[in-house]
Amino acid sequence: MEPVKILMIEDNPGDARLIQDMLAEAKNVEFALDWKQTLTGGLDSLGRNTYDAVLLDLGLPDSPQRSASFTRVQTAAPTLPIIVLTGLDDETFAVTTVRRGAQDYLVKGKIDAETLVRTAFVVVAVIFLAHFYLRTLHPNFPESLASMLDGKVSASYARDHYSKWNGRESGSASRAD
Repeated sequence: MEPVKILMIEDNPGDARLIQDMLAEAKNVEFALDWKQTLTGGLDSLGRNTYDAVLLDLGLPDSPQRSASFTRVQTAAPTLPIIVLTGLDDETFAVTTVRRGAQDYLVKGKIDAETLVRTAFVVVAVIFLAHFYLRTLHPNFPESLASMLDGKVSASYARDHYSKWNGRESGSASRAD
């Protein structure tokens, strides 16, 4: 099995080493971690390499606004799962970032190896399986709808577009909710 390739954009060498050590403790999955200390370095790496997920610190020295870091990574890799790393005082902002499209967040100082490994693996696996399902079982499913898997499209948007693809008018699709 190929390793799960993760780009970690984290400016603190101590935090980066701790995360690297925790991922190395995984027993049933192998992670290949590429660490960049700046947003600029991370964005450059995203343009040159293929990853399965991004671990993104929100407080980077070359991005004075926390939201700018997330927005720039999301724009550079719109289909890539992003797991936000945040300090204790950033938890409210991290929740907001998840609402904006991050797949999850982890609070530094509260992360343990089991939580980190499970979060990284589950986020990557869910996105992979959802894309596989759409492409295998629904080969004509529009690519634009696959973007809903990235958490950036609302359920109502997906439902409306699925209805159009399925030959029904918007709003006439049956709802289970």
